[in-house]
Amino acid sequence: MERLQRGDVERFRRLIATSLGLRVEDDRLDWLADILRQRVQQRGSASAAEYLAGMEVERGGREEWRVLAGQLTVVETYFFRSPEHFRALVNGVLPERIALLKGRRPLRMLSAGCASGEEPYSLAITVREHFPHLRPEDVTITAFDINSKMLAQALSARYTDWSLRDVPQELLRKYFQLNGKHYTLRRDIRSMVRLEERNLAAPGETIWEIEQYDVIFCRNVVMYLTAEAARVAIERLRHALCPGGFLFLSSAETLRGVSHGFHLRHADDCFYYQQREGADEVEAGADLTQAPVPAAASVDISWVEAVRRSSERVASLSQGMINDRASDTKVPPKAAVTEKLGRPAASAQSLGAVLELLQEERFRDALQLLRTMPSRTTSDLDTQLLRAVILTNCGEVTAAEAECRSVLCRDELNAAAHYVTAVCREHLSDRQGAMEHDRAAIYLDPAFAMPHLHLGLLAKRMGDIHAARQELQQALMLLGREDSSRILLLGGGFSRVALLEFSRAQLRACGGTP
Repeated sequence: MERLQRGDVERFRRLIATSLGLRVEDDRLDWLADILRQRVQQRGSASAAEYLAGMEVERGGREEWRVLAGQLTVVETYFFRSPEHFRALVNGVLPERIALLKGRRPLRMLSAGCASGEEPYSLAITVREHFPHLRPEDVTITAFDINSKMLAQALSARYTDWSLRDVPQELLRKYFQLNGKHYTLRRDIRSMVRLEERNLAAPGETIWEIEQYDVIFCRNVVMYLTAEAARVAIERLRHALCPGGFLFLSSAETLRGVSHGFHLRHADDCFYYQQREGADEVEAGADLTQAPVPAAASVDISWVEAVRRSSERVASLSQGMINDRASDTKVPPKAAVTEKLGRPAASAQSLGAVLELLQEERFRDALQLLRTMPSRTTSDLDTQLLRAVILTNCGEVTAAEAECRSVLCRDELNAAAHYVTAVCREHLSDRQGAMEHDRAAIYLDPAFAMPHLHLGLLAKRMGDIHAARQELQQALMLLGREDSSRILLLGGGFSRVALLEFSRAQLRACGGTP
């Protein structure tokens, strides 16, 4: 065949994104070029251009897309992967759904992107083990994947030790039969799962029926989709969930920036989602934004005060902090921050003045200026969050937390609002609540440095030195590349240099090495 021409691989990447919804990163273009060469040769095309033209016009035929799906998708999985998800399922999610259904219809679950079947079969074993009163007709588990080779393996239900490495011996003996080097799953468990070949990013006929499933597992799938394909896929999953149904993603995936259609839940050391039945509705119960407000503490110093006192103790940094805040090119001017917030010109000018006052630590003046601005400007989420930050710095933590709660009612996946709430919770002596919101902020935005620093300080004060070291080390790693606007807004009035030095000092105090 002819050598690949410039643009052939990029054209191939665009076609894959359009037809399969898969995202191929720049660092994998050489790998993608190898696949393109192989397919051109095996299809007998004269050139990559001819092959790609045929794919664009005919979509290459179903079989060709099946081949490509098998080569392009990640297939590594194993039984009971992320066991905390199954604990949350057993301890809260399934009992809630079963009680709600009251036997009126079967409990329905979906495993989207099931690969070789370990996930849906794990769901089946979990139901059989923990809810033995449910009859076979009381539960349906549907599973699908785009990769036909993996589905064939799922149908055979034959697995190696590697796939079963997290299965307790008791369950291994109970549900699997050893045949040579492979373990075969019991037929009655296999019969609980219906397997189908489908693409999450493509429309389906029956699998996306509205309000069909009580629980959906879609783990380690969305991360491989393009932004648009991910948005479409999550919307399909949301509509396919019954009112109040649950969605489990992997710990590396969040719905932040993708959908506002879910409540964030946290139980059994994992985060997952529950369908939000009304966009403006706040449900009671496990919602993190509904924690009770205890009385303010009189002894413990807060996070902001801890930073202040520490920076005062590091006398050698005092002049450096002043210089840094005045001349550090990493600290954005007010125009850059307001541009980032996407304001109209008039609003940007007013908010720019507020941010300038914030940078100068003139918190009361900043708050007063905010109060004089038109309500249409001050009612949006970013401005509400800015007001919460300023109120926190003014010591008005109850009012600040109310602003954060308002933000989270409208955008429950707002990492910054969870972090500011964590600061408020600490001010009000609710350390556990503060840690919950810090963890939520970290889950929603793993690159967010401040909640790691705050969580490290809380762990240190609670005597968990190992956890404190871990969080402080992570904070140090992230602070160097933390968004400058976020440091200005959420850094407690201190620069990147001051926060880095404070983190190093705290890490050394915990016996760690910066």
